[in-house]
Amino acid sequence: MMNDITVIIVSYNSANVILDCLGDFIDSMSRQVTVVDNASRKGDVEKLEKAFPHLDILRLEHNFGYGRAANAALKNIKSRYALLINPDILITKQQVSDLLLQASSYPQGAIFGPATSRKHYQNDKPAETKDAISGSCMLLDMEKLKPLGFFDEKIFLFSEEVDLCWRARAHGYQVLLLPGIYAEHLAGQSSGSSDAVEYMKNWHFGWSRSYFYRKHQLDQGKKSLARRYWMYAWKALIARRHYDQVKYRAIRDGIRAFKTGEAAFLADGMTPQVAPGTARNPYSGG
Repeated sequence: MMNDITVIIVSYNSANVILDCLGDFIDSMSRQVTVVDNASRKGDVEKLEKAFPHLDILRLEHNFGYGRAANAALKNIKSRYALLINPDILITKQQVSDLLLQASSYPQGAIFGPATSRKHYQNDKPAETKDAISGSCMLLDMEKLKPLGFFDEKIFLFSEEVDLCWRARAHGYQVLLLPGIYAEHLAGQSSGSSDAVEYMKNWHFGWSRSYFYRKHQLDQGKKSLARRYWMYAWKALIARRHYDQVKYRAIRDGIRAFKTGEAAFLADGMTPQVAPGTARNPYSGG
């Protein structure tokens, strides 16, 4: 069964994190790991090539975001299963084997995930989720998900895994949490941080969540655009910490952009809105 899986890691300036968190795991999986590089800074990919000479690296010319980058690899793999993991996941070959063994017991299962935080780690039986499996570690049954087209490529970042889980369930498949397996997620270590990066991430959180709610006809009541916009506008106004001001302003701006008809990408279809260093980013100095 271990011969019928491909591991996919989406990287953006994440070489150092991959080396720290996944070095032994990549070595143990031999040639079954693909890294999709989202146009990282110069030298980042070269670090991985030097450390893992046999690693399959797919270089993208632009930072296409998480879902699009994952799709670039998913569309071409031949294995029955794909394990999509973040660079800052701690996982072992034995845990992957355990995931596959449990997944094989659920013929209607399409998406499986281990516990990625200690509060979810327990010896309970696998359970169907009402929302989504954490996008930081997802085991995908390719036979079931290929017809769905994998991740929605209108999304640059955030909510793409929730959308995929919702679509899988709509087609009659199960989305299952396997709480007896724990793959720790060291959240927030995948890429470097700055005001510009944090603004970009949270802008896209605001946009993507609005898009998801509208797509699945959930944008009512507390989830309505107007209510969410004013909630984050108020939070930005009263926030005392600089980090919180950046976060809430960005989410507010992302919701407003969706409301006014803006896409997650610029007109070229490749450059994300408010990317660090662009004129659209209020922290770029431009």
